[in-house]
Amino acid sequence: MNKNHPTTAGKVLKKLMFKQDISESQLSHLTGVSKSNISRLKNDPQCNPTLNTLIPIAKHFEITVSELIGEECNCNQYHQKPEIALTDSQFFEIFTKKYIEWIKDKSTSPH
Repeated sequence: MNKNHPTTAGKVLKKLMFKQDISESQLSHLTGVSKSNISRLKNDPQCNPTLNTLIPIAKHFEITVSELIGEECNCNQYHQKPEIALTDSQFFEIFTKKYIEWIKDKSTSPH
């Protein structure tokens, strides 16, 4: 495994969080999994999460733990790796919302 890239679970989690426009803090609150564990799962290539971390996250996103860690996907009979697809309009809508929030934060923060 490349030591500079997140695990498959981390990649899947990032896509799911992006698609639902949910932060680490929000996911932590909704699942009971600590924000530090969520961050580690998303970013640490050496992360070896327990089922106590994976199960609540998988339940929140209504997927299996196997799908979360990239071992199984109901995509088709060939068990492709999960891809969380966004249409161009969905991506643009999320991007625009995040950009506007960023601009507002920049304009209200002291210089």
